[in-house]
Amino acid sequence: PFSALVPAKTQEMASRIKQEEKDLLVNKRAEGDVKAEEIREKLQSLNLPAALEAREGKGGIPESILARITAVQSKGGMEHIDDMLKQVLSAQDKAWELFNATKGSLEQELKDDEKLKNDFGGRWTRAPSKELTVDFSGQLSNVEG
Repeated sequence: PFSALVPAKTQEMASRIKQEEKDLLVNKRAEGDVKAEEIREKLQSLNLPAALEAREGKGGIPESILARITAVQSKGGMEHIDDMLKQVLSAQDKAWELFNATKGSLEQELKDDEKLKNDFGGRWTRAPSKELTVDFSGQLSNVEG
């Protein structure tokens, strides 16, 4: 009813201001979405996105966690994880057995070399075992820590 009383120029300005306000709001929302995505990516790199999802969500378990649970369950659940753990532990035991056997072989080589050097004296011209196996010994020491 009163729009006829407002000058056309003022109506145009009001309309333009409202449009600018809408555009500004859209831009700010887009900037906020970009920042939120950057934060999610940072949290993902820190393995923390579930905490943000739980806070933003309606409660309950976040979707990303539910997806992981479903994936584990589809592969056999805890039984599959237990089997994988047994395989890893078995492989670890075998690796240590090989490590200890290798270490024992190098130690025996060193003892045998010393014995032969003592038995043959100057006629034993072979390079000392300790020099020949220095790389292997160093690697074994690195593994032992």
